[in-house]
Amino acid sequence: MAKRVDSVYGEALFEAASEYNVLSDILEEAEAVLEVFEKTGDLRSVLRHPNIDTEEKEKIVKEAFQGKCHMLLSETMCEAVKRGHGKDIEDILIFFIGKAREKEGIGSASVASAVELSAEQKKKVESKLLSTTKYKKINVEYKVDPGLIGGLVIKVGDKMVDSSIKTALKSLKGSLI
Repeated sequence: MAKRVDSVYGEALFEAASEYNVLSDILEEAEAVLEVFEKTGDLRSVLRHPNIDTEEKEKIVKEAFQGKCHMLLSETMCEAVKRGHGKDIEDILIFFIGKAREKEGIGSASVASAVELSAEQKKKVESKLLSTTKYKKINVEYKVDPGLIGGLVIKVGDKMVDSSIKTALKSLKGSLI
């Protein structure tokens, strides 16, 4: 069975960063590079464009990142482009970031609420998440979903806690019918 490109390059970057004891530095830079991809569709479009040759794509990646981020990170991206996997750089970064965050004890969560939570409420949610998970730090993405009516829907990894009024009403309706 063939391995996925993102896991091969992401794992190689993770191992090298761990070996050279620069994992947290490269994690921070990889998150910033991923943000560049998300904010500017131009780089993504160039790397996925079938009519732009590999050498040109590699040159663009070198100009954009060499000397601006850790050598291990820029070389991994250049190597991926050189081998025809430029379109996979975002997935490689996502794989690496997930693995590095796990190693560093950093979790991710999403919290949906019916109304915008106050800073104090967010602090309480984050504190509760830290006390009930194995993470030392947690990055929380907050969303407002008025359809929930009240309560929260919290997702951490593949686990979900739904304490929304919408779900409670559906459950009540189901038990009455």
